[in-house]
Amino acid sequence: MNIKQLTFLFTVFLFTQNMLCGQSYYSFKENGKYGFKDSTGKILIRAVFEDSLKYKNGVAIFYTDRIFIINRDGNILRTCIHPKSDLGAGYEYSSGLLACQDSVTNKFGYLDTNGNWKIPPKYYQVADFKYDLATVWEDPDIKPDKGSDCGTPVTHMKWGVIKRNGRYLIKPKYLMPAKIDASSIIFEDRDNKIYRFDHKGKKLKK
Repeated sequence: MNIKQLTFLFTVFLFTQNMLCGQSYYSFKENGKYGFKDSTGKILIRAVFEDSLKYKNGVAIFYTDRIFIINRDGNILRTCIHPKSDLGAGYEYSSGLLACQDSVTNKFGYLDTNGNWKIPPKYYQVADFKYDLATVWEDPDIKPDKGSDCGTPVTHMKWGVIKRNGRYLIKPKYLMPAKIDASSIIFEDRDNKIYRFDHKGKKLKK
């Protein structure tokens, strides 16, 4: 399905939504895909979407082989390739930002609700924002693998934590992505060492 077809479907959807004059509508699933019905069970949009539409912050996200971000006027703001984040990022907005994988560089950045890059795509892996913080891996550190007979280069991850403005709160140097909860940031590094920080980036005592 191309963008023109998607735009047409959304135009029909929005027109129908206006005609309902406030009546309820519901997503339904058929053959693994989603469509929309009204409160009487009448199908308004046949099941063509990989996921049901949920508007948040004025935009909806839906998936085919790509991610489409669309506003309430039916305009497609941006398309991204389907995210390949190991941390499951890019399926919904958090802290007003959406993790997205750029189709040109294959790197991750964060979009605002207008579909513009708020934080440019320069990361190799990312997580969704949580408590206005996100853990990211920016640059691969390629070193010879000491455990390999032929010294095959391997990638050593260096994870850090950024704020909503894209600046680092904690510089990238940890082996594993951070776990962020309501009061702390926790990194697990080599040899199972644990490092804890508060949300201001101050290291906490063990």
